[in-house]
This record gives sequence, C-alpha cells and structure tokens, in this order.
Amino acid sequence: HCVETPGKRPREALPPLSHKGSRAAAEGPWLKRLAECAEKDFVAQFVHGLCSPQRARFGATNKITKDFEVIAVDKIVNPAQTLQYRQQLSALSRCVGWGCTPVFPHGSRHNVPNPECPSGGCVNEVFLLHGTTVEGLAGILQSGFDNTRSGQRNGRFFGSGIYFADEACKCDSYTQAESGQRTIVLARVCLGEAWFALSPKPDMKNPPDGFCAVVGESKDNGGVLDFREYVVYEGTQALPMYLIHYKHGIRCSCTRCKFSSPR
Repeated sequence: HCVETPGKRPREALPPLSHKGSRAAAEGPWLKRLAECAEKDFVAQFVHGLCSPQRARFGATNKITKDFEVIAVDKIVNPAQTLQYRQQLSALSRCVGWGCTPVFPHGSRHNVPNPECPSGGCVNEVFLLHGTTVEGLAGILQSGFDNTRSGQRNGRFFGSGIYFADEACKCDSYTQAESGQRTIVLARVCLGEAWFALSPKPDMKNPPDGFCAVVGESKDNGGVLDFREYVVYEGTQALPMYLIHYKHGIRCSCTRCKFSSPR
C-alpha cells in the first residue's frame, strides 16, 4: 500500500486545552470557538437535523430516526498534526497520482477542494465523521488518530484501522453524553485509492496491495452494513478539524430519548 508509516509517537497526558489567546495554548493544540459564519454553517450541516432511518439496534427490524441539534463548533488548531497530514497527503498523491476511483460523486459536500488537483482528477481527500468517548477525544486532540485503539469498545469489521462515517447517526452510537451534550469529530481524511469491501475482514492490518484505505459497503451497495464505513490504517491519513457539540433534538425517536432524560 502507498502510505508512509512514521515511527509511533508516545501518547502523552493531555494538557488543558484552551481557546486561542491563552498562554497554555501557545504551542497547540488549541480550540477556536466559531461564531456564526459560513464556516460554522458548513461544518454543522454534517450533524444538524434529522438523520437517515436506521435499525433501533443490531438485529432489530424496527427503524428509528435520530434528530440532532448542534450547540457549538470548535475548530481544532494543531500545527504539528497538520504538517504530518500534509506530508502524508503529498506522499500518497505522488504514489497513486490523481486518478483514483471517486468515493463520493463530484460536487458532494464530502469532497475537500484541492487547488493542486488537476481538472477531473481525484485523490479522495474527504470530510468524514468520527465518534468516540470523552477519553478518546482527549487522545485525538493531543496525538491524533491512533489505530492501536481500534475496537476497544466495539467490534471491528475491517481490522485494526481508524473508522469514519458519512452519517452522524452512526457516529452518535460511539459517543458519550456529558450533561446531555455529545461531541463528534469532523476530520479531513485522505483515502487515496479505496478498496470496496462487501463482507467483513476482521483480521486486516493494512488495506490490500495497491490500495490506501477500505470502504465497507452498505447493504444498499451490496455490503453488510446499514451505513458505509471508511477505514484507514495509518493515523496521519486523517486530520481532526472540528469538534461538533450537539444534543438529541425533540424529534429524535431513538431508544435513549424514549426512556431517558436529558438527551
């Protein structure tokens, strides 16, 4: 596969994260709370509102529809992680070129605009969502995405990778509520040439030869999942960009909202 694998960095204790302007945030990472602006609106649309219908739980036949209300958006600023990601993106584009099979159609909000990409070219740099615990968020902010933590809470259909989704309702299942508020990460992910998997491959440690990432297909596309999963096997292929803070809305029909409060 065409991905550079740098030496693993030790995961350090997370220092207090502050908003821009404090001395503690001088070296990063730090968070910038977005005011009402076009950037915030663009980010919030990935989570806000009614989601696609989904099964109430694994094995169930009844469907539910989750409803999310975005509370705030924080932009993550981490120069070291950004540099590593750009280096990985550059290495991957040199290896596979700009002729990758598109994962999302042209014009999709998931595609990251890239001025270096030739007309009609594609390296599959995309915006994707990632749900995790409060502890997991702390690790991502400090040290980036880490595939060694894969499957600690849930199964891993496609091995020891870092999992993303394009549906907020899927990520929501992996989050934790604090005073009714939850957080999902919006990341830039460079998939490169992706291998489309129609069945589980739980022993995978890397994508197949000639590929840079795995896309686990949904049932609508011949796979086994309710919603697509996007998996990379090297943390520097993904850059955490935003924290989207939200709560379940009044139209939510999920089990938690039916039987618990607050949402």
